[in-house]
Amino acid sequence: MHEDVIRFLRGVPPFQFLPRARLRSLAFGTQVVFIPAGEALESTTEDGMPVLHVVVKGTIAMGSAPAGPGRGAQGGEVLGPGAVFGWPFGRAGAVPVTDHAENRDRLAAWAATDALCYLLPVQTVADALDDRPDLRELLTPGFGPALLDQGLSALARRSGLVWQGGRPWQAVTAGEAMPAGFAAAPVHISLHEAARLMTERQRSAIVLLDGDGRAAGILTDRDFRSRVVAGGAAHDLSASALMSAPVLCVQAGTPCLDVMLLMAGRNIHHVVVVEGEEPVGVLSSHDLMVLRGVSPTALAERIGAAGTLTELVEAAPRTDALAAVLLGEGARAATLSATLPDLHDRMTARLFELGMAALGAPPRPWCFVVFGTAARREAWFRHRQWNGLVVGDAPDAHGRGSDTRGAGMDDHVAAYFGTLARFVRDGLRALGFAPCPQGRMAATPGWTLTVAGWRDRFLRLAGTECGGTQTAGAADMPLSVRLGMFDVRPVCGDESLGLRVAAVADAALADAVGAGVRWPMAAGQADQTGQAGLVGRAGQAGRGGTPRAELLARVHVLGAGHGVQPPATLARLDALAAELAAGEGATEKMHAEVLHDARRACEYLLLRAAHAELARNGMGDGPNESGPNESGPDESGEDADDAVAMAGDFASHPRVADGPGVSAGLDGLALRRARETLRALDGLPESCKDALPPRREGGAEGVPAGHAPTTPATPVVEIAPVAPGPLSRQGGR
Repeated sequence: MHEDVIRFLRGVPPFQFLPRARLRSLAFGTQVVFIPAGEALESTTEDGMPVLHVVVKGTIAMGSAPAGPGRGAQGGEVLGPGAVFGWPFGRAGAVPVTDHAENRDRLAAWAATDALCYLLPVQTVADALDDRPDLRELLTPGFGPALLDQGLSALARRSGLVWQGGRPWQAVTAGEAMPAGFAAAPVHISLHEAARLMTERQRSAIVLLDGDGRAAGILTDRDFRSRVVAGGAAHDLSASALMSAPVLCVQAGTPCLDVMLLMAGRNIHHVVVVEGEEPVGVLSSHDLMVLRGVSPTALAERIGAAGTLTELVEAAPRTDALAAVLLGEGARAATLSATLPDLHDRMTARLFELGMAALGAPPRPWCFVVFGTAARREAWFRHRQWNGLVVGDAPDAHGRGSDTRGAGMDDHVAAYFGTLARFVRDGLRALGFAPCPQGRMAATPGWTLTVAGWRDRFLRLAGTECGGTQTAGAADMPLSVRLGMFDVRPVCGDESLGLRVAAVADAALADAVGAGVRWPMAAGQADQTGQAGLVGRAGQAGRGGTPRAELLARVHVLGAGHGVQPPATLARLDALAAELAAGEGATEKMHAEVLHDARRACEYLLLRAAHAELARNGMGDGPNESGPNESGPDESGEDADDAVAMAGDFASHPRVADGPGVSAGLDGLALRRARETLRALDGLPESCKDALPPRREGGAEGVPAGHAPTTPATPVVEIAPVAPGPLSRQGGR
């Protein structure tokens, strides 16, 4: 029996991280209990000893009232095999989730089905985790820092085999990765001559050969800086006196992953690639970075230098390769959001440059904006298009914009921007950004508007409960897509136009929420059908949506009116938490801690979805154009991943077969804590109202205070006008 307990606990966090000796001590004190369906669970044994519950078989309902056999508990969730609950201590330095069932003397838990549980004495568990506060934290309610770190580490391990151009990183060899040509010279060459050869060949290292043509040593740029320039070595000194020897050589067929590990283990930056004993090249750490797409600077330069659409198409897959590498190396959301959307923006801006080079100078100022996930800088792979154009007002006799109320565009202006938008749509499609099947793009009539036109659009979208959201080129929007419309970010062109539209959208949503409109709170719970009925249940966490969809929607509503730009989910939570933390009351500080938990939960769920997308699609050609994503171009298609147990490091036990349940492992624990955090957020909206920034009179009719951008849009380089002519997919420069 003890071995059975040990084997089971090896798949349950936090016990899976303990050595066998400690697991044995836990197993010897463990009791096994059978709980019939409908029976309540106690937090102590008959002799009063506090115990921790681990579900082995069946399901346990957490909630405020017993629900009867086969049913959950009202307001709670159903826990399956591998779930751990009943820890009586809160997280150090944090306020426990208010009124959580696990913080009471008696557990508010019942057997939803016949269940088998292990009962572990709380004191024995505390002793086993005494020197591991990070593991103790995994037992407490809320989404703590330790859970985020452990969860993200497991995600990165799972994506360890990253992809490069459709090939796994393990399959790329040193011979394929090394650049053509290398600098080599006899070992007795002078330092001066070695430096001259490196400069002539434009190489960062030179291989020094013995009399048999084998690699005897190597000199690098770093050697010259430290030993010659800084060390004062004579230039006529023999290179053999300062070379690094023996030199590390790898066969041409060695996988690059092994080469990278060798470099890291020996703290070196160059290896000599050989076939047999003959040197055939030099591979540097920089070469590996560029090959794998880890050098965003090199990729940005390549995009900026692209003179035709064909050259952009060649560069586009490398952005996904970069995303895969960063995910595999454990990059956090801030790094991904700062790097990958910028490259997407640069490709878009370059398309506009190519289009304007063929069409001539635009007749009015303009700005290209994106919505939803792309606006929040949370689309890290190539994604479906969801965008619009903002066109400036026609100048009056004094050169100022006079079309302040949106009289529209004349035929010439509309024709120019229509042609330009279609060129960009087709170009993005060639780059792997699939068109929105519902037509929510600047190239569709009704998606190129003046600021006043966009203001009217957002006022209509914000103020109507469920009907009346019909827009040109698209059917009635699902609630999740409708809420995503209010995330707006300028990409290229006249940034001030895009920021005005973003401010109008933010103010319109804030005014609607303040007026009691219910649909935004239900957006995260909406699915493909029956969305109208969900409005009446707004605010009931876990009633139809996935944790990620519900959390992102809730944060969007809480952050409405704060003017965060770009409107990133994590930035919104940071702004809200900072405002609450500035308060002097204990309630404000407790709510700020809940927001910190929400931030960690959101970051995990965002990265989880990205890893799932990488596992699902690999390094393909971008999103599938014909997928059944009716809910929108990028707001709900990937949310289904939240309901799927991750394989490998995460799930050691099968998901519950009958009825709802929570998967075992770190991923299941993270999803459960995310749901707890979502319930904790239910009490925040009223408390957060006082934290809203001051607003100018006029609401969405004006620009609210505080709508200042934190990151500039990618500028479009001025291009000399050329005679208008037909647009070619090859573009031109």
